[in-house]
Amino acid sequence: MTRERTEYLIVGNGTAAVAAVESIREVDGRGRIVLFSREPHPAYSRPLISHLLCGEIGEERMYCRGRDFYRRNRVDARLGDEVVSIDPEARVVRSASGESVAFEKLLLATGARPVAPPIPGAGGRGVFTFTTLGDARRISAFVEGEGVRRAVVIGGGLIGVKAAEALAALDVAVTVVELEDRVLPLSLDETAAAYAAEAMEEAGVELRCGRRAERVLTGGGGADPRSQAGGRGAPQTPGAQAHEAQARGAEEAGGSGASRARVTGVVVAGEEMPCEIVIIAAGVSPEAGLAEGAGLETGGGVLIDERCETSAAGIFAAGDVACFGSRLSNGPRPLPIWPSAARQGAVAGRNMAGAGARLEAEFAMNATELFGLPMISVGLATASGASFEVLERRDDARRAYRRVVLRDGRIVGALFTAEIDRAGIFTGLIRERVDVSPIEDLLLSDEFGLVVLPAEYRKHVVRGEAMEV
Repeated sequence: MTRERTEYLIVGNGTAAVAAVESIREVDGRGRIVLFSREPHPAYSRPLISHLLCGEIGEERMYCRGRDFYRRNRVDARLGDEVVSIDPEARVVRSASGESVAFEKLLLATGARPVAPPIPGAGGRGVFTFTTLGDARRISAFVEGEGVRRAVVIGGGLIGVKAAEALAALDVAVTVVELEDRVLPLSLDETAAAYAAEAMEEAGVELRCGRRAERVLTGGGGADPRSQAGGRGAPQTPGAQAHEAQARGAEEAGGSGASRARVTGVVVAGEEMPCEIVIIAAGVSPEAGLAEGAGLETGGGVLIDERCETSAAGIFAAGDVACFGSRLSNGPRPLPIWPSAARQGAVAGRNMAGAGARLEAEFAMNATELFGLPMISVGLATASGASFEVLERRDDARRAYRRVVLRDGRIVGALFTAEIDRAGIFTGLIRERVDVSPIEDLLLSDEFGLVVLPAEYRKHVVRGEAMEV
């Protein structure tokens, strides 16, 4: 049987995939590139979906490249057609539409999927996840069409807090339920989280931290919103099946149009909280189902080496699905932030095209503004204990906070709220592993900056790369 063939095959259409395309074309202007994507949209910036939902930006501003990106780079883009299996021995992929394409080099840039907490009733009409452009579209239509006035967001991480911010801007009364004792527990310590909570509550958002959502209440019925999307009727990967099972109100695929009971509330620590919409934002997990099915080595994601190559020769991975060594923690782990995805995609693309590139160990960097409060978290920003030295400075009136974490005289983490203009200097000192012992007393001072640093420190300024996720 004759199969379609290509030099380069990319599965995914996010930041890592775009960077890989551009890197391939820098080296190889002629080789054929075929790209498959579950989503039907051109490549877009996922961190912007909250701004889209609240009407702050239009869809055109979502796209991270011009609409002619695929034509200019001679990419055969199969948008809306998902790869469902990979045969690494035969070097062939099969798509949901039934296509089989043989490849020389393959990149897995499948990203991450929403985590599905086992909450009874989460299949009710009005339950959504919040990680894709499709999610934002459906939530917007539901809020407007159903006259939503009350919402419960399950999860107080970045995705949940950004969803709450967007809904609050639409004059929806929002309650955020977080299992941990504070919002943003992975990136903020108690002090910074308290400042974020104050800003949220001032905007009218109710917080229930240290609480568990026990079940979603439903009653009545209504048309299944899946019926409005149009059916695909095609086989799906295990990851896609899990994504649909966990949030029945936010599927990318079509459905039968059967009625489902409508959300009426959420039970939190025994208390019934009325609402018309529920956003499940319990985090994300690497979309590694394809890799696992192909027998690639995984462990919290697809394991890659410094070339971004997996355990199978000629098959690469990059972005949220990939696991690589972290500079500040033990063992490989995914870093679901766009700078990391862009770097990995660029390295993978160059190696796929034969030019050669190496990936350096990385660390987490998150920057965002929540309810008017800017904040940046870098590295081991919340670390504490005997092996760390922690420097802190705070101004409660302005919610201004600086936290610097050192280990063996070197900065390994930094956290800033309100006043974030000098964060890039700290990021550079972390990246270069600079011994800051001689200037430790300057780190939190008002005078701290490039001009007061010795010349040997100034070269370590980093170009700001953090981005909200």
